[in-house]
Amino acid sequence: MNSKTLLAAGLALLSLAPLARAGDILDATLVKIASSKTWGEILFIKTDKSKSGLPGCHTNLSWDYVMPLTTEHDKKLYALVMAARASQTPVSLNGTGTCDHFGSVESLIGITW
Repeated sequence: MNSKTLLAAGLALLSLAPLARAGDILDATLVKIASSKTWGEILFIKTDKSKSGLPGCHTNLSWDYVMPLTTEHDKKLYALVMAARASQTPVSLNGTGTCDHFGSVESLIGITW
């Protein structure tokens, strides 16, 4: 195969791959959070707003995000989530565009208060 044929084949394959689209929610109130030993060290988050984007892997619409609770940084984000939930203060949330912590819910990467 020559280089032009390989390039064309590669571009064709890339066009078939679904694009990961990170979802963001601005100025949202957290309406529901959940965690369970059944799911492991993760926290599920639901807000009162719709996401700006939804990655193809995100098929469980009961939740907006899931976040791990394993590192020190995760625990700091967890504290922000709990404070925002308790005070009902709006926050902005940013997703990763992937569902790597729970296969059908986008992972959370950041919170802005």
